[in-house]
Amino acid sequence: MTLLPVGPPGQEIGTLVPEDSLGSLESRRPGSSPVRHLAIVSRPEAALRCIRTVRALRARSRSELESIAIYTEAEQHAPFVRWADLAVQWGGCPGDFDALFRALHRTGADAIWPGWGALARDPAFAGRVVGEGFDFVGPSARSMWILGDATRAQDLAETVGVASVTHLLEPGRRIDVTIVGDRHGHVVALASSECTRGPEAGGGIEEAPPPGLGARVVRATCDA
Repeated sequence: MTLLPVGPPGQEIGTLVPEDSLGSLESRRPGSSPVRHLAIVSRPEAALRCIRTVRALRARSRSELESIAIYTEAEQHAPFVRWADLAVQWGGCPGDFDALFRALHRTGADAIWPGWGALARDPAFAGRVVGEGFDFVGPSARSMWILGDATRAQDLAETVGVASVTHLLEPGRRIDVTIVGDRHGHVVALASSECTRGPEAGGGIEEAPPPGLGARVVRATCDA
C-alpha cells in the first residue's frame, strides 16, 4: 500500500490517504464497468484530500478516475470546488436526500464517497446510494447498522472470533483503529488513535499514536 500526501501542490495537508483505497475502485465492481467518475459528498477538507489523491493516482498509475465535487451555494468559492474535475451545486438543504440525489444523477458518477461525518455513518444513506444505482465507497448499510451499535458489534466480534485487547488497556480508555478493506477480503489496519471524548460529546482531542501505550499494545490493537 502506498500512502500519498494530500492537498494542493506545495500546500500538502498533514494526514495521508491510502492510494489503494481509491485505486481498488477501478476493479471493484464485478460484472460491470470500472468506476471512472467518483462523486464526493463530504466536508470541504475531506473533499480536497480525496481530490488530491485522485490526481496523484492518475499521475502515478495512468488511472482514468475523475473527481466530482458536490457543493452548496456557500461553498461555491471553496478550493475543493476549483480542484475537482467536475463540480455540481447541490441546491437542497441538509437532510434533503431527494435534492442531493438529483444532483448526483446529473454528474454521471459511478460511485459516491461520503468522506467522514454524518453521511459516512448513516445506513439509510448508504442503502439509498446503492438503491439509486451507485457504488458506495464505504461499509455496506448492514455493516453500519451492526457496527454502529456497541452491543451488536460486540456480539459479532465474539461470533467471528475477533480477539479482544481490553485487558491491556486502562479502564475508561477508548482506542480507535483505522481500517481500510474491500469486498474482496483485503483488510489493512492503518493506525490507532485515542480520543479524549466520544462523538456523542461533540468531538474532542484525538492523538495518534495513543499516548503512553507502548509499541506492544499498539501492535496488539491493530492486529486484533
